[in-house]
Amino acid sequence: MVDTKLKFGVHIRRAADKAAKMTTALSRLMANTRGPRASRRRVLMSVVHSILLYGVEVWADSLSIAYHRKRLAAVQRRCALRVACAYRTVSHEAVMVVAGAIPIHLLAKERKEVYQKKGQPGTRATKKEESREETLGRWQEEWDAAQKGQWTKRLIPRLGPWLGRSQGEVDFFLTQLLTGHGAFRAYLHKMGRARSPMCLHCGDAQDDACHTFFVCERWAGWRRAVEDELGRLQPETLVLKMIESDRNWKRVATFARAVLSEKRMELASQGPASHEGTSSSEED
Repeated sequence: MVDTKLKFGVHIRRAADKAAKMTTALSRLMANTRGPRASRRRVLMSVVHSILLYGVEVWADSLSIAYHRKRLAAVQRRCALRVACAYRTVSHEAVMVVAGAIPIHLLAKERKEVYQKKGQPGTRATKKEESREETLGRWQEEWDAAQKGQWTKRLIPRLGPWLGRSQGEVDFFLTQLLTGHGAFRAYLHKMGRARSPMCLHCGDAQDDACHTFFVCERWAGWRRAVEDELGRLQPETLVLKMIESDRNWKRVATFARAVLSEKRMELASQGPASHEGTSSSEED
């Protein structure tokens, strides 16, 4: 038994190393502000998942998944950051949700369960569908309990509607709105990139994503233009409005791009200490 577990451990480490190299190589082609759309970026995620989960039906049990979870999750997180065009300071929990990537330990458990159902009544498609529903239920429970990514959780409390949407892709600017990591002085101050977290325009104590998109008068004109089409914007209902239609999604995405492009220029004009371009790896 010990020899078997050691063998599986070596296999998993090699798979993680191979997937990490693949991620590094492909990531060079996928800068946050340019390159393929999110749907094309998910090809990277599918390739990495195939490598990480190879043979999972054999090695995956509760103990092995738990033991290797951190190593597997680290590789998957790097992929998710590229899919979502996110700052690397975004928490693992939040970036998985924004990228629509089921955490790797849950995928491993799901594949193992589907394999174990072999020979039971029902078609393979039905078994896979049942297992996926169980997986999403587990992910929702983990998301509910997550301590990090609270702003993202406020916008996307329920995974079902977000993952089941029929349109809409995230990009560099929309992801900043969804995560709160980006051209916001509160975030940059936390990262040591701004002298103060205060808003440059109204003096509010915290220039964060909520203040920028839902409160600050500096952006009121653009906000009202969106509200004339979609109704009042609130954090708790924004994503629900976005996923109603492709038109709604694009309208909010355009709003995010316009506001954050302007904010980046304003922050750059304040000097190096206020510049948006952080490379910190600190978790939220």
